Amino acid sequence: MIDLALQVVLVVLLLLTITWCMIVHLRLRRLRTEGGEMQAFIAALGEATTRAEAAISLMRDTGREIERAAIEQERRA
Repeated sequence: MIDLALQVVLVVLLLLTITWCMIVHLRLRRLRTEGGEMQAFIAALGEATTRAEAAISLMRDTGREIERAAIEQERRA
């Protein structure tokens, strides 16, 4: 009787394991097919980051120039 119960528990656990493996396999397959889209997104994000860094640098330089001009104008006044 105990042998039968253990075998039933083992069968249930094996079925759960097989089901879980199938789910993981499907998710991995979907991730692989969407990998190209993800690579394109990452490339676009990198490009946007580079442009943002350049814009921030330009804004910082412009701010310094405005500050210098304001100081110069104040000295003249």
